[in-house]
Amino acid sequence: MRALERANVPVRLTACWQDLFLDQTLHQYESLRTRGVDVSLSVGPWAHNELGQKGMGRLLRGNLEWLETHLAEEGPARPRSAPPVEVYVTGQGVCRQLADWPPAAAETVRHLRSGGRLAADEPSGGAPSTFVYDPAHPTPTLGGPLLTPDAGVKDNASLESRPDVLTFTTEPLSAPLEIMGTPVVEVAHTRSNPHADVFVRLCDVGLKGVSRNVAEGLIRVDPTSPLDQVQTVRVRLDACAHEVKAGHRIRLLIAGGCHPRYARNEGTGEPPGTGSELRPCTHTVHHDTGAVSRVILPTPSG
Repeated sequence: MRALERANVPVRLTACWQDLFLDQTLHQYESLRTRGVDVSLSVGPWAHNELGQKGMGRLLRGNLEWLETHLAEEGPARPRSAPPVEVYVTGQGVCRQLADWPPAAAETVRHLRSGGRLAADEPSGGAPSTFVYDPAHPTPTLGGPLLTPDAGVKDNASLESRPDVLTFTTEPLSAPLEIMGTPVVEVAHTRSNPHADVFVRLCDVGLKGVSRNVAEGLIRVDPTSPLDQVQTVRVRLDACAHEVKAGHRIRLLIAGGCHPRYARNEGTGEPPGTGSELRPCTHTVHHDTGAVSRVILPTPSG
């Protein structure tokens, strides 16, 4: 942290959309940029373990160009006024140069509806959705931002078929939708146990029905909040730059954990790994008038 406060030399940062350290790198970029430091950011589509296999060539070329720009005596390889941010837009398969991260964005909102639907219109009725999270059989981690070889983008069918996972899906999109920034999911939520986690994953469902993860996040619910009142749980997902193509669908997965990426919530309030008891929790997701659940997608505004 002290280095972020003191650095006054040009800095180049590199990251991957499926890297466990993505959020940390983006925080470093924001802190340096705010201080007026000459900072460059490049984000690729890989997971951390894929960087050496797939991404090193591209990153090495970018690093050499950046070093030549700042250190070469015979003149820069590119103007210093070139955009400082380059991101790979997954789903589109192209790199985009940006003036800053995150770019200016509007909000595209989709509401969770009964029957597992995800729609533009706010709900006006419908029974809530429920599932039971059992820490004795925790919802497993499947891909995503990890340091292990099984990290990255996966087919989510095995997760979506579990009884402890809810899914909410749009109709096929009539036009492409670009998501660029940090999606947020607001879940109108009640629970049977004060000690509970809410895990959310954003997926892109292709023309053949394969659901692939884009971004995710988990929050531990405040155990002091009342059990008999609907609470809006706000889950900040990973940052992403992704295009959902026309004909594809957007899907949200909601669960009570993602083990072992996140230590399972044992349901007792004991420190993780030290308790001698496991208590399940019934989660209820509300999607009705006055208890609205929704996903907020940042979409470029210009």
